[in-house]
Amino acid sequence: MTMPVFRGRALVSTMMACGFMGLVSSGLVLYASPSGRAARDLKWDFLSLDKWEWRDLHLTFGLLFLLTGLFHLWLNITPLVNYVRQRFVEQSTQSVSFRWRLEPVLALSFVVMLVIFSVKDIPPISYIADLRDFLMDYWKSASRTGD
Repeated sequence: MTMPVFRGRALVSTMMACGFMGLVSSGLVLYASPSGRAARDLKWDFLSLDKWEWRDLHLTFGLLFLLTGLFHLWLNITPLVNYVRQRFVEQSTQSVSFRWRLEPVLALSFVVMLVIFSVKDIPPISYIADLRDFLMDYWKSASRTGD
């Protein structure tokens, strides 16, 4: 029986996906969790982990995602450079010809819009912060009443 070939890119991609899923999951739990004092007063936990254990998991998954993302970039730098070169260099004359594509312009515009809406507290993005404030008020009142 032959040993399967080890594929570093597959390992890095899978670890990056796991880091992303862990980061999103722990981020959602922390988003809905009470503040530190209320969590302590309520002895709050979720899936047998308290707020500080969730925070540590979130930081760990963030570091995993960052490191594997950098390693993924390093492993794929040649295809990335070739892709960018194909998009911005006219192949027939080898002269630089910037051809704007719709997809990156739309993506960048969307991200800029999210930043502006978030900073300026504009709906519907402001609803995310409003929900977080509502949850914080709920947890504060629950810790005061002893629920």
